[in-house]
Amino acid sequence: MDRVIWLVVGAVVAVLGGMLWLSGQEAEVYREIVVREIKGEPDTVRTFVDRVVYRDREPELVAVEPGGGEDVVEDFCRPDTVVQVLQGDTVWVAQDTVFLMRSVVHDAGWFFARDNIRVYGPTSAGDLREMRYSSYGGWSIRAGEGVLFREPRFGWGRPLLEALAFIGLGYFGGKVF
Repeated sequence: MDRVIWLVVGAVVAVLGGMLWLSGQEAEVYREIVVREIKGEPDTVRTFVDRVVYRDREPELVAVEPGGGEDVVEDFCRPDTVVQVLQGDTVWVAQDTVFLMRSVVHDAGWFFARDNIRVYGPTSAGDLREMRYSSYGGWSIRAGEGVLFREPRFGWGRPLLEALAFIGLGYFGGKVF
């Protein structure tokens, strides 16, 4: 029995010691990685299975502002600017890369889980970029020089309030009827 106690104590000390030793090291967080190929973006070619599983819908409303996106198109298509150095060498200075959002894939989270959102599109530098987000419902995305992803500050409370509303209705229905 003493041997089992010492083994348990040794295991606890080893785990706690390992946690203390690793707690002083910061985890590396990569904000941008370079990959050979990005997969997962929806394809525009529809197969028979796609036609059965998904349905295509036309937009309910289309609003057009004539000339409203000229500055964005100009920024996206603008070539790199050339700067002459005094010695006569030519230096290419890259502009800020502009992101052109091409597709958004939304995987809804069940119950209290977060939604997974993937945004795909090319940049003005010619790269294909994928960005991943996780959020509760009510999010919005805007693309430009960077991507602005907004989510409601108290979005975690919405599923809770919806569940409480159904519980309250059930309780009220049970008392009345």
